[in-house]
Amino acid sequence: MKNRLYVLLIGDPAKGLVQSTLSMCRRLGTDPRLTFSNISQLRIAYPQFYCEPSFSEEEPPIILADIELPGLTQIIGRALPPVILFREKQQFPAAPPPDAFAIIESDFSPEAFSSILQTASRHTTLLQSFIRERMNGREIINNLNDVVYTIDLKGNVVYISSAAERYGFFPRNIIGKSVFDLIDREDHDYLRQQMNKLISERQATSLLRVTDAEGKTRQVRTSSRIVTQHGMPFSITGLLTDQTEQSFREQQILKLTQAVEQSANVIVITDLEGNMEFVNRAFERSTGYSRQEAIGQNPRILKTDYLSEEVYKNLWETINSGNVWEGKFHNKRKDGSTYWEKALISPIKNDAGTIINFVAVKEDITKELAYQQELEQAKEVAEEASRLKSEFLANMSHEIRTPLNVILGFTDLLLDETKDAKKRDHLHLIKDSGKNLLELLNDILDFSKIEANKLDLEIDTFDPKALLQNIKGMFSLEAKRKGLDFTVEHDTPLPELLGDQYRIRQILMNLLSNAMKFTEVGSVSLRAHYENTGIMRFSVSDTGIGIPEESRKQIFHPFEQLDGSAKRKFSGTGLGLSITRRLVHLMGGNVTLESKAGTGSTFTIELPLPTIAKTSAIHGPSPRQDSVGEDQRAHASSSSPKTILVAEDNGLNQELMKLLIRSMGHHCIVVGNGREAITLLEKEKFDLLLLDMHMPVMDGLETIENIRKSPALSDLPVIALTASAMKGDEERFIEAGCNGYLSKPIDRKLLAKMIERID
Repeated sequence: MKNRLYVLLIGDPAKGLVQSTLSMCRRLGTDPRLTFSNISQLRIAYPQFYCEPSFSEEEPPIILADIELPGLTQIIGRALPPVILFREKQQFPAAPPPDAFAIIESDFSPEAFSSILQTASRHTTLLQSFIRERMNGREIINNLNDVVYTIDLKGNVVYISSAAERYGFFPRNIIGKSVFDLIDREDHDYLRQQMNKLISERQATSLLRVTDAEGKTRQVRTSSRIVTQHGMPFSITGLLTDQTEQSFREQQILKLTQAVEQSANVIVITDLEGNMEFVNRAFERSTGYSRQEAIGQNPRILKTDYLSEEVYKNLWETINSGNVWEGKFHNKRKDGSTYWEKALISPIKNDAGTIINFVAVKEDITKELAYQQELEQAKEVAEEASRLKSEFLANMSHEIRTPLNVILGFTDLLLDETKDAKKRDHLHLIKDSGKNLLELLNDILDFSKIEANKLDLEIDTFDPKALLQNIKGMFSLEAKRKGLDFTVEHDTPLPELLGDQYRIRQILMNLLSNAMKFTEVGSVSLRAHYENTGIMRFSVSDTGIGIPEESRKQIFHPFEQLDGSAKRKFSGTGLGLSITRRLVHLMGGNVTLESKAGTGSTFTIELPLPTIAKTSAIHGPSPRQDSVGEDQRAHASSSSPKTILVAEDNGLNQELMKLLIRSMGHHCIVVGNGREAITLLEKEKFDLLLLDMHMPVMDGLETIENIRKSPALSDLPVIALTASAMKGDEERFIEAGCNGYLSKPIDRKLLAKMIERID
């Protein structure tokens, strides 16, 4: 023999047949290996014979085995190595193994024995070559991302590639198990259906859920086919692909597609030339064009001539540079009707950053623009109404204040001249009625300003103690007349505060006026307390008629009173408490009410008022602060006589101003308009000009403008007189060049003080 054959001899060494066979092998030049006395020893030494057929250079190529050894079927029939059985001559076993390579008897000649061994060797060489090829194919399979598997017809795993290890499944743990142990229980019935389909159709594709070693559910796709033997189904082999990520991506794409399709906004995708590649259903509804009609067309089919070409030029420059364009289109539908769209157009880029498409998201804003236009028109109408309202209030104020000025002014003059007690009582009634009418007018104007959010606070330092004493003096006579006990109490001392003194006085006067009005017997009190937290608390209490609980909110509503009938006992407009509450809220404060019908009421006002160190006033007291509640003093001026020019178009007011000024010891000349005033000022020297702002020919603003432009008159003191008393009047007149401001009806004492301040 040219090549030494390696032989593995299995049998009982004590038997002569085994020894003679071993001697025969040696005579033929073979190299018999360790002799095993039974199959178990072989299994321990060569476990690879009991696994999937494989190849190693260390494996013996030929096995000689005693036919009488038990367990021969464990090695006979394997692909490698081949098994040759030996036996005594004329020995006939009942069922000789059919898969043995050959059977030799004890009387075989050496030549026949050698021939059988050489044939087995050639067979082994061919099998080794086949196994090498098979192992190379197996290595390729194990390197695939997909799992290759073989299962029997009952569903037991016969083979699975190492790709299964990516899911935590190792072939050594899987082989022999049922596939039903590996897939989700809910898919068992489906798997049985698919296996039956395989038997009948020879192939099938399935989607199954598998729980991996980490407990995560994975979506897998299996492509299986039947392997036949002798024309009959023998096993199932196939490929398993993990579809989890792909399934997730498909679901995301499906969601995105559904979102785009179901979006209320128009979505259009175009190529780089602007030709439409995709439109959603909203496009069809909005434009009237079907998807088939739109695809391949350019959006210019919707274009009108309303927008300039610059708009479209800017659009293309923006998106071609990789930026997002936002704007509006005026488009035309298929039926010819037009509409407005708000559009957002963005470039779509690939992974390399190259623009490959454009996407437009558009919304029909036709109704929105129409509504916006209506709002603008309504705003213009409201602004015009507000302007007309302000103009009406200014005119109403002027028209009412002008006769009131005459009534109150002449009443004051008559009171100075009349000594008869009865006549003086009548004159006081006239004066009180005029003041009531003036307060009503002021309430209406204040309410109008508050409603229009045009009432501004004038913040300045003030002494709360002086304010309280001033108010006490104003209401003491009323309390005495009605026989009421009136007290004013406060902390000692009270710090100087920063706030709008006039509006605080207005709040307290409203509350005290109501308390006096609705209290017939008993008392009215005003208490003031300043807390360290910066809160000033005022409480006005009375023992009057009280307020029922169900009416407490009502009394703060404008124009509402406890008794609004024609037979009501108490008069009033119903604005006082409404204005009070709004002024308190404007100052950042709060107003509360405690009351019981028939026993009285307590209104408490809390205002955040910071303290401030006392400083000397830079400016003189404002006219508003000086105009109310001053102690009575002589009307005659203590200053030196002055020459005063009055520009006033109303004859009655002219006469009143002359009498008032002359009663103060000054000289007065009256003219009817601004032009006459300038003409006279250029001829004669005057110490002061009292200038009515509403006059014919030349009004007050034009007059002051001309005066300040004249070098000879630029330093002349000018006090503006007006009957409108609207918000911003004082600031406007001071800015125009006036040195002071007085509203009609003219307060006699205030006029005297302003004249005294003139050098």
